Amino acid sequence: MSPLPPNAGDPSRERVDLPAFGGGAGADDPERDFYRSSFKGRVVVLAAADPGSERECRAVAAELVAAGAQVIVVVAGGPGEVEPDPEPDPDTVVDTWRRLRDGDGPVTVTGADVVSTAAGLAAASRAHKLVVVDADLVVNGPDGARRSFVDVGRAGLPARLQNLARPLYEGVEGLNVVGAGDLGRELFTYDGAGTLMTLGAYGEVRRLGFADYGLVADLLRRGAELGYLRPRDDPELESLLPRSLGFFAAGDHPAGVVALAEAPYRGSGRGELEALFTISRFHGEGVGRRLVEALDEVALSHGLRGLFAVTSRPEAAEFFRSCGYVDVDAGALPAAKWVDYPPERRDRLICFQHDL
Repeated sequence: MSPLPPNAGDPSRERVDLPAFGGGAGADDPERDFYRSSFKGRVVVLAAADPGSERECRAVAAELVAAGAQVIVVVAGGPGEVEPDPEPDPDTVVDTWRRLRDGDGPVTVTGADVVSTAAGLAAASRAHKLVVVDADLVVNGPDGARRSFVDVGRAGLPARLQNLARPLYEGVEGLNVVGAGDLGRELFTYDGAGTLMTLGAYGEVRRLGFADYGLVADLLRRGAELGYLRPRDDPELESLLPRSLGFFAAGDHPAGVVALAEAPYRGSGRGELEALFTISRFHGEGVGRRLVEALDEVALSHGLRGLFAVTSRPEAAEFFRSCGYVDVDAGALPAAKWVDYPPERRDRLICFQHDL
């Protein structure tokens, strides 16, 4: 499918391209803050496989620790064989755990084979994420373009990645590979810069729980700040959360959201798809379609006969058509949709409905 425009469910905003944040964005960067907060309480293993990436890894590690993560940085050093070791040394594992428990900063571990040492520690610690800085490990497609996502259970991984992917079979949620200089962009921006590998589907669509509310609210605010979504005050934004579905990537990190508006149209048998938003990195990965299909199931369970949506953008219109929505006149939608609706915006809309 074609990429989903981030403002597909919002007729009033024009797309604004994401800025290209590097590894040194300031502490007042809302996008970076959003991502940093998602690592709180989690174990992250950073592997400086590229000899020139150690300083970068240490800087990002310090940033993650400040956000509440427990971070292991693996760097080159020490004697020994460089062949991958299927299991880390138990003494090293226990020592690393003690240092994480007792310390207030990242723990550095040296290894003759940085990638194998990091993979072993990630598996032993059941880390949330293993991140390897080595441009040669980033996965490219047949067209030479970088692949943002790889399901290692389905893809035929090249030999150089098979041992590296082993921790995914032992409980690690995600493996990121990225080139030197791009670590901050990979971990702290919507665009990303490397390849995320997971075992099985890289995410799931589900109803929000209380633990998700804060991050999803931040995601919606960020979408509005970037011009992707209609601005909402806090009460209006928060009212979306109980009636929203989220797409959660590699565990419980929100990467997309959609909401069902039902109450204003009660008695019509229809509801409105609204606040459809996916982060840039997930465009073309089917996230928008999965959210739309999941919302269909929710609407059916609520006894609705159909859904409708509006947009002002041709590319968003094509996306809705590809999901089974059909063009209709504005007058075909519930009258409640147009109460207090600005006429100048209504004139620019493309309207759709979808029978369930």
